[in-house]
Amino acid sequence: MPDSTAPSFFVSYSHHDADWRAALFDRCIATTSGDCLVWSDAQLRAGDAWCPQIEAQLAACSVAVLLVSPNFLASSFIRERELPLILARAAAGTLRIVWIPIALDRDTLVQQRPALADIQGGLGFHLALPARPHDSTPAALEAVRQHIGQQMQAAVDPLGADLAQRLAQRYTVQRKLGEGNRAAVYRAYDPQLKRQVAIKALKDLRQREAFQGDVEDALRTSEEPNFVNIYDAAYGSNAAYCVVQHIQGQSLRAHLTAWGQPGGQTPDADTLRRIFVKLLRAIERAHALGLRYGNLKPSNIVLDERFEPFILPVGRRAASGRARQGLLAMAQRLAAGGTLNAHDTEDLAYAVPEQAAAVEQTTDACLADQYTLGLLAHEMATGCLPLRVSGPQHLLDQGDAAMAPLPPVAQQRPLFPERLQAMIIRMTALDPAERYADLAEVLAEPDLHDDYSLVLARDSYRRCTRTDGFDTGFFADFYDLLQAHVPATRAHLAAIDGPARWQRQHHMLKQAVLLLFAFAQRKNDRSEPNLLSHIAGTHAAVPAGLFAPFLKVLAALVCGDKARGIAPRDPLCQRDDLARVLRAHWAAALQPGIQYLTGAALQRDQASTF
Repeated sequence: MPDSTAPSFFVSYSHHDADWRAALFDRCIATTSGDCLVWSDAQLRAGDAWCPQIEAQLAACSVAVLLVSPNFLASSFIRERELPLILARAAAGTLRIVWIPIALDRDTLVQQRPALADIQGGLGFHLALPARPHDSTPAALEAVRQHIGQQMQAAVDPLGADLAQRLAQRYTVQRKLGEGNRAAVYRAYDPQLKRQVAIKALKDLRQREAFQGDVEDALRTSEEPNFVNIYDAAYGSNAAYCVVQHIQGQSLRAHLTAWGQPGGQTPDADTLRRIFVKLLRAIERAHALGLRYGNLKPSNIVLDERFEPFILPVGRRAASGRARQGLLAMAQRLAAGGTLNAHDTEDLAYAVPEQAAAVEQTTDACLADQYTLGLLAHEMATGCLPLRVSGPQHLLDQGDAAMAPLPPVAQQRPLFPERLQAMIIRMTALDPAERYADLAEVLAEPDLHDDYSLVLARDSYRRCTRTDGFDTGFFADFYDLLQAHVPATRAHLAAIDGPARWQRQHHMLKQAVLLLFAFAQRKNDRSEPNLLSHIAGTHAAVPAGLFAPFLKVLAALVCGDKARGIAPRDPLCQRDDLARVLRAHWAAALQPGIQYLTGAALQRDQASTF
């Protein structure tokens, strides 16, 4: 089946040469861009409006394959309708032409169709096909089919076709997985070791030396977690490539694009946080080995089927001034009336301020990696490309003064952890001196590692503490609600009288909330004695069944409960949807502590019965 996203081929031929069309072309052809449709008017059915169909296919195709014979040259329809459209699109750069001579010499073509004669043919005139297929031997016909197939593949993907031909004795190049401005990545099969591999091929051979340096550096992180392993490489004058571990998955850029589509399913924030932490640790290990990545962006990261991230090994080393050279090339293309492609836009978004200003040699490259990691965190959290400049020329002219602040993540994710927002702001500071000293300091941020419900519940509590009258009103309201909705607590609270004792009780409750948070954080350190042992001892008179209602009332006070007429103390819980989510996170965050206190009370009650 042809791939609907792959390029398509249009076959232009005279009906007198229908036998050649049938002999040379199948319904589709496998290329590194997918299975491509090969269309001709032989696919029209009775009753089809044939002329509009032909024109529509011509307008949509990527490659036109012309069977140029005396019959082709004599066809008035081809001369007047098909060929002008084909040549116009070719001149505009939106169509590639592969023409095949049949029973034709160069002089005839130059005389009758000089515009075609100026285009390199798919076969040389010395290999021109005979007038009829039956004039060729089966072996010769198959050789011609293969050669024409290679020419058609080259028209769709010249780099992939060349790579497939060069490596045919060792690897079977199958499909392009992705590409950037500097290189393209292909899936291939290694028949000797019977495994899938990926091959990254350099587009611009003038960067061969930097490419080789990338590979040599990558060998030092090969076998490290979250880095792609290197198997083989070559740096020839005609091709430069490296063979690496194939990860069954897609680039992070492809995932981000898919997540942003209508109906796209974005992973939960905890999953995104886990991916980001693994990337942080991987780059920190690279830094410890003396390596700098230099080109970290979503298209250089692959997520496998379990969302495990892998960093591609090549495209990293930034030669002096390369970032600025790339911006200059973009600016020149725009000045000439061109446009920026998706790879350009990503490069512009992930441009490091000090590198764009051509001062990268005076700054720490580790801080540049930190900056791009911060941008990566921002894009993963918001789903929006972190484009801080209006264009490359603006950045070249004004340096970091051209860069706008990143919009707060909370605009897209209202519950995004406050400390992680502050972390992103610091990592993406325009002045390198304002960033973290190193990635170890970034990784020391507790909110990167703590249970996500705990992180969100702590943020919710902090917002409560920032409201007016928190110290005087919050805990008094809590005890009023507790007694109103859990009557069994009234007897235990009746002994508290006078403002001083209630103030002490409020202080103890405040400490208890913080201890419940701390207990949840120390999930690997709960042996006796622990943070809640003292509370369990001082609440010996409290029945085991009253600890769970304590949590429900606390969550109701923070998040609100319309059914019981309780207004939320957390400002974000004015939104019902956020209130529901936060109520669940509060329950999950404090449940370990509540379970411990309940269990301690049950053990005490059982012991008292003996």
